[in-house]
Amino acid sequence: MENVRGPLDIPDTYTIHYYIRSIVGINEDQSPKYSKHHIAEIYLPVKFPMEPPRIYMKSDLWHPNIKWDGKFKGRICGNTKEYGKGYDLVQLVYRIGEILQYKNYHAENTPPFPEDSMVAKWVKEYAGSNKIVDKWSETYTDYSDLTAQSDEFFEDEYQEENNPTQIFTGEIPEKKVSLKISMNTEPSSDEEDSTAKKISFKNN
Repeated sequence: MENVRGPLDIPDTYTIHYYIRSIVGINEDQSPKYSKHHIAEIYLPVKFPMEPPRIYMKSDLWHPNIKWDGKFKGRICGNTKEYGKGYDLVQLVYRIGEILQYKNYHAENTPPFPEDSMVAKWVKEYAGSNKIVDKWSETYTDYSDLTAQSDEFFEDEYQEENNPTQIFTGEIPEKKVSLKISMNTEPSSDEEDSTAKKISFKNN
């Protein structure tokens, strides 16, 4: 297997699908545009988790800690060099989800500083005063508890195919979460990777 992480023989690039409500842009009147499907990509360096991962959104996401446009469009917390260091993959998936939900954001012009100053300005001057998002009053775009788990969460099922797929399912009060891992041929944002895996993170 090529493009895997050292002796552990695991893929280094993961595509995550989130099915939660978040902001994907704004209209001419500054009101937000919403979507319930978002795609992120995580690249794990060889020394992960001691070395932080590279994380990019592959779909549009309007958030002060995600680069909106330019060469690094979609980059998450790129100005925080240590972001994601010390997390395992599941924790990382949850933390990104909380960013998408606007449960976690930094819009102030103070260290570590917003990734996108234009979006940060919108959050401070428009979204807060119009009660669209405000972490201090717990006003989010999505209120799902992504970290809630039942005893059955991550129950394994296997499909015997040429490229086996592993499906994790679990019933959680008031929501269902499924994580699907399968072979993916999409290249990473920084380098080619034909053995990346795909994870679908769904909340109904």
